[in-house]
Amino acid sequence: MGENIAIIGGTAGVGYSIAVRLAKIGKSIVIGSRFQWKAEEAAKTIKNTLKEAYVEGAVNHDAVSKAEIVILTVPFKAQVEIAEGIRDFLKPNSILIDVTIPVKRSEDGFFSLIRLKEGSATERLRKIIPENVSLVASFKNISQHVIDSLDYAPKPSILLCGDSMEAKKKVVNLINEMGGEPVDCGPLSNAVLLEALGVLMINIESVSRRNIYVRFEKISD
Repeated sequence: MGENIAIIGGTAGVGYSIAVRLAKIGKSIVIGSRFQWKAEEAAKTIKNTLKEAYVEGAVNHDAVSKAEIVILTVPFKAQVEIAEGIRDFLKPNSILIDVTIPVKRSEDGFFSLIRLKEGSATERLRKIIPENVSLVASFKNISQHVIDSLDYAPKPSILLCGDSMEAKKKVVNLINEMGGEPVDCGPLSNAVLLEALGVLMINIESVSRRNIYVRFEKISD
């Protein structure tokens, strides 16, 4: 099992799919929610399908207090409030993986990136969470449907960036175990590029009505 992984926002959407995938490969998972019953219900649903899964549900602050790796998969508008609610419960030297995309929908039906003075949604978290918690941006360029299909599709490239090489190495290992192709995109200041790509892919999926992903490959050695 190794390290405990908490997934805040893991009761639905991308967070739930990540939880299922991690449970499937034998990781010890704690699903976090503002509501205990909701987290426990999601955990029970996973265990009903994956009988040997190590998964439990808890309120957000209890979930992060048990975890060495925390994955934040909440809507952009809830990101700051939830981060402020869990920051005092994060373990020292833990890793927070932020999946948040600052996105809004316009009247014409298309999606656009919300520009932030901090640079990105992930960089905004740096001012909230403790300095002894490493921050990594990742899973911003991959949809729930692609995560659900990791057993069947060619490996999608899953981008990540952060300022801690040690933390990024652990996230790279995690993505590899999940069946993705990790791509290190450099320092945390590049998180806005991951978020912009995520918005672009949301638009393409919306227009084409297809589940898509990106994959980076060498064309020659």
